Amino acid sequence: MWNMTVATLAHYRLAEADVIATTESRRFFCPFVDIKEEADGGYQLNVGLDLPVIDEAVIKKTIIMIRNYKRLAIGKIEFGTAKT
Repeated sequence: MWNMTVATLAHYRLAEADVIATTESRRFFCPFVDIKEEADGGYQLNVGLDLPVIDEAVIKKTIIMIRNYKRLAIGKIEFGTAKT
């Protein structure tokens, strides 16, 4: 079983704004899939997409992408172009 959170990269930038402000460094963000194993044997997937908004169509396409991706493994997979 897996649970998935899908959010925009802007969401992750805001979530880490305090870290960026205190280190005074620019953090680069790439679209990513971060997979962690949960205690119950399931998996938590966090997906960050470089889109302005997450809608129903994006969620459906993301589910299809995850189901069809053959090389999923524990850890963070980054893809696409980095943005600040």
